[in-house]
Amino acid sequence: MLKRHERLHAESRECGLLKMKTLRFKIDRLLELERIAPLSEAARLAGISEDSLKRNHKNKIISLGPRRLGMRVRDALFLGSD
Repeated sequence: MLKRHERLHAESRECGLLKMKTLRFKIDRLLELERIAPLSEAARLAGISEDSLKRNHKNKIISLGPRRLGMRVRDALFLGSD
């Protein structure tokens, strides 16, 4: 049987671990929004075609190479909510 102070210490430790996991989850979500997705994935997230992205949202497209285009995940998701 744990003594009262040992039980309180264990509970506070668990609470601290839970806060760390929650914080890590929030940071992971924020980083995911900043990730640059290929244009095909961005089109799927936005719910429109790649061609429509190229024609109507040129300012949000990022050139990743000579023939590779991308867009930030957050931009693609916000386009879908318009």
